[in-house]
Amino acid sequence: MSTKPRTKHLIDFVILLSLAVGRVILLSSVKYHEAIEEYGIHWNFFFTLAFISLVGTLTTIILPDTFKYGIFGLVLLIIHQFGLMFGLTDYVRALSNNQNGLD
Repeated sequence: MSTKPRTKHLIDFVILLSLAVGRVILLSSVKYHEAIEEYGIHWNFFFTLAFISLVGTLTTIILPDTFKYGIFGLVLLIIHQFGLMFGLTDYVRALSNNQNGLD
């Protein structure tokens, strides 16, 4: 990956992160009602987009060969499965119970 696409991805990440932080600040300053059930108190969709943008860019830098994406996905799947088998299940249940703001 050349420098130009990396720079573009970095600019996209900074824009999305700025939108996320700006949204939090703006909604807090005008005391606008925020739907906690949707993403939680201080999280919003722009944070999600920025995080995905950053992870995607870092993945393409670390794994430049597209064949390695399948291997990387398989490794993540195995790590996730072991996490569920050895203690991550309670955390996942807590998240799914909170999907409607119950906790």
